[in-house]
Amino acid sequence: MKQVMLFLSLLLTVGLLNGKAAHAQALDLVGHFDSGVGEGTEIISLQGATARAALTNSETGTVSILSLDDPASPVLVSVFDIGLGSGEGMTSVAFHPKEDYFMVAIVVGGADTGRAELRSASSGAVLNVVTTGSEPDAIAIDKQGRRAVISNEAESFHFDAATGEFSSPDGSVTIVDLRDGAAAATATHVALPDATGTPGMVSGADKRFLERGVDLNGDGEIADEFEDGVGGFDYNGNGVIEDLDFLAGTIDGAEVWGNEEAGELVMIPLLDNSPKFLEPEIGAFSKKGKIAYVALQENNGVAVIDVRAGRFVGYIGLGVTIHASDMTEDGFIDFSETLVALREPDGIAMTPDGRYFVTADEGDTDPKASKTKDGLPTAGGRTVSVFDAETGALLGDTGNQIDEAAAAAGMYPDKRSDSKGAEPENLVTFKYRGVAYAAVGLERADSVALVSLADPANPAVVSVAAVNPGTKLSGQAPEGIAVYKAPEGSHFVYSANEKSGVVSVFEVMPF
Repeated sequence: MKQVMLFLSLLLTVGLLNGKAAHAQALDLVGHFDSGVGEGTEIISLQGATARAALTNSETGTVSILSLDDPASPVLVSVFDIGLGSGEGMTSVAFHPKEDYFMVAIVVGGADTGRAELRSASSGAVLNVVTTGSEPDAIAIDKQGRRAVISNEAESFHFDAATGEFSSPDGSVTIVDLRDGAAAATATHVALPDATGTPGMVSGADKRFLERGVDLNGDGEIADEFEDGVGGFDYNGNGVIEDLDFLAGTIDGAEVWGNEEAGELVMIPLLDNSPKFLEPEIGAFSKKGKIAYVALQENNGVAVIDVRAGRFVGYIGLGVTIHASDMTEDGFIDFSETLVALREPDGIAMTPDGRYFVTADEGDTDPKASKTKDGLPTAGGRTVSVFDAETGALLGDTGNQIDEAAAAAGMYPDKRSDSKGAEPENLVTFKYRGVAYAAVGLERADSVALVSLADPANPAVVSVAAVNPGTKLSGQAPEGIAVYKAPEGSHFVYSANEKSGVVSVFEVMPF
């Protein structure tokens, strides 16, 4: 009976019972691309003009070029080894919309700067290298191909054993000028000012924490969590890994705690929004490419950057969402509890008309809902939210629709109910048959959701489709997502599934 009621609720949501069926679409899984590597397929970026895709694999340090001549059946064209050095990692790829090259972001472990490499999509040859801020994450290139924005997440914390103090480099944004071609590309660094006190952003009073791996003993590695007799961090040196909390040190005078069974994962108090706590995640360009909106996930905000002038403009606080939810990991799906949560978006995208930015509200701070103190918000809206790009005002969000739709599809991960639910991770927007939509990867539900933005004040989930049917809760973990409009007008959505090494292909179809 519960599943029937959920399905009816979904139908009501998308308007199939109130005369709006003409705008209802669905995602139909039509194909896969298997990288042959079990994990690591994280980010996919398309060049529509040549029907090609660039796909990263973080495990192998490679970028694959795929042909989309048959959009439902991507074909491997070439694989380029990025040649990462010791302590380096590749986080993102962006295919230039017009030219024969792609950009990759590379984190340099232990350094306060990273780099972005511009490489030929035909040969893999390095065309140029630009310096970024600390730990570059996502790369976004405007539709005209004139500039790129790189979000420098700077999420790592360092520990000084002599003083017992933790520190972190500042989060920032790098703008890359591409107007004169790849070989002549230049980078401009944009520092982000202190955002403490910005309405709608996280504050110290919210008592949120960042769970971060830190090399406490200086051995060059970060100990994993204790499991099956392996891992953990023997802080007191007694030869036994115990459920023992320990004071690891301080940051700005506040205590930082760890636990032996958690390894070298420590809980950093999110004291404020000073630059060292700012963690830019993903950027999205305005329609004309003048402005970039950069999601600050842990800070629950968006930084606005004037990319032509190369300067910071301001912050937008995203506030909290309040809606029904299942926050209890008890083996039962029951959306009768009330979630009050900071949105904490991972993905961000502009609507096709450029009037709104849309966020995928995953969440990334601790503690879990059950451990959050009464009266304080927890982490992750479990929503897709729509904001006015000019004013920053919230128009509306999906409430509990994503988790309800995942449950109706048999894909809701109850074991994640206490910690961000289905976890909307990344998203892409597009226009189909005159209506704007967002396709959203659901990391923990191993699915992709299709959200109608026909009414921006009431975004509606119209479909949830598993990335690999028959493998319920199998840990596929959709990460990157992209959309391709084929020459005949069909729309295809591509999901790069980090834990399976597979790209899933969906076609947008009438419901």
